[in-house]
Amino acid sequence: MKAGTTLLHTILSRSPHVFLPHQKEPNFFIGKGEDYFFVPSNKSGFMGIHSESQYNGLFKGAPSSSLTGEASVTYLVDPDSPRLIKSALPDCKLIFVLRNPAERAYSAYQACRSWGVEENPVFWDVIEEELAGKRDNWWYAFRYIYYGRYHQHLKRYYDIFDPRQILVIDFQKLVQSPEETVLKISDFLGIPSIFTGESIERVHETKTPLNPLIARLKLLLTDNSPFKEYIKKRMSPNVRARIKYSMLNIISKAPAKRPERINVDDMKKLNEIFCNESEDVSALTGVQFSWVRSSANFAPESSGDGKNNQK
Repeated sequence: MKAGTTLLHTILSRSPHVFLPHQKEPNFFIGKGEDYFFVPSNKSGFMGIHSESQYNGLFKGAPSSSLTGEASVTYLVDPDSPRLIKSALPDCKLIFVLRNPAERAYSAYQACRSWGVEENPVFWDVIEEELAGKRDNWWYAFRYIYYGRYHQHLKRYYDIFDPRQILVIDFQKLVQSPEETVLKISDFLGIPSIFTGESIERVHETKTPLNPLIARLKLLLTDNSPFKEYIKKRMSPNVRARIKYSMLNIISKAPAKRPERINVDDMKKLNEIFCNESEDVSALTGVQFSWVRSSANFAPESSGDGKNNQK
C-alpha cells in the first residue's frame, strides 16, 4: 500500500502481451478470512474475492497468447500468501515494488486519514499502538510498521520460490528512471518492451480535492458506503473497477491540497525502526535501494503512489 502498485499496474496494462483485470486487490490468496481481522469504525473493510469461480472470472476474455496477472498488495505481507500462491501457481512470476519503508508508513497513514478510515489524528500515537501490539489483529493496511518489514515478508517467498521467479524493484527508480526499470520488467516477463514513452500519471496520490463536492465523490469511491455496497450488487468487479479508476483519474486532475509533511523527529524515529531494512533486503535480493542512508542524514523523499506487489 502506497508503494507503487497502481503505477506498475498502469504500465503493465498498456502492453498488448499482458492481461490484467481492472479490479485490483482481489486478495484471493489470503490465509485468514474477513472475520479474523479488525477494521476500525466499520468504514473500510477490504474488497476480496473468496471463490475460485469469481477469481477465474476476473480473467474472462484474456487472450490465450497473453500473460495474465493481478495486483494485490497484501500478498507481500500475509504470512500464508506465499504457500497458497505456490500451491496454485507454482510457475508464476512475482514482482514486488518496495518504497522507503519510513516514507511508505507515513504516506499510508495519510491515505487512511484522507479516506476517513484511520481515526487517530496523531501519527506517532498510532505507531506506538502498533509497536505495543495493540494492532496485531488489525487489517494489514492499518499496521504501518509491519507492512515495511520487507525482509521478513520477502524471505517467505525466497524460501519456497526459485529466485528467478522473483523481481524486486526500487519504487524511486521506477518513478525516476521508468524506461530503464520497465525494460527490466519486460525482460523478466519475457515480452517486448512495455515502455511507450507516455507520461505516467499517479491517480492515487494522497491529496484532498479543494472542491468539497469532488472531495466527497473521491470518498465515495474509496470508502465503503451504502452507495458502494448497492453498486457492488449490480455490477461485475471488472466494470466497477473500470469506472472507479476512470473517475479517480479525472479527480486527480482537479485542484487539490497535499497532506502535511511528517515532522523531522517522527521521520528520524521511523528511520531508526527501519535502520537495517535496506541492508537486509539487499542481502536477500541483490538489489541496491536508493533509500539506503543513516538516520543522521535522513531526509524525507518526494511522495508517490500505489502499494506493494504485483503477481
